[in-house]
Amino acid sequence: MERQRSSPSCAVKQKRTGHSSQHHPQKKRPWSKEEVSAVHKHLSQCIIMNRVPQKHEVERALAAEPALRKRKWKDVKYFVYNLLNKKRKANKHM
Repeated sequence: MERQRSSPSCAVKQKRTGHSSQHHPQKKRPWSKEEVSAVHKHLSQCIIMNRVPQKHEVERALAAEPALRKRKWKDVKYFVYNLLNKKRKANKHM
């Protein structure tokens, strides 16, 4: 007796995003001049070294700078990451 195998295409997998149906996406919030200068002031060493700051470095900057209080640590990290990418692309095109 031959046993039939179900094909992998029959199995339906649902994608789990972890978001509820009532999830509202975050709006982009532009960086103020005070926030940008605070990032440059506290994380300039990382920017000069072309290195993305670590969590403890960002948290230290967040604690020291009231202008950054509304930002999450990952927001600041991604800001520096994007700034470094922008610099790399500008240098590449020269």
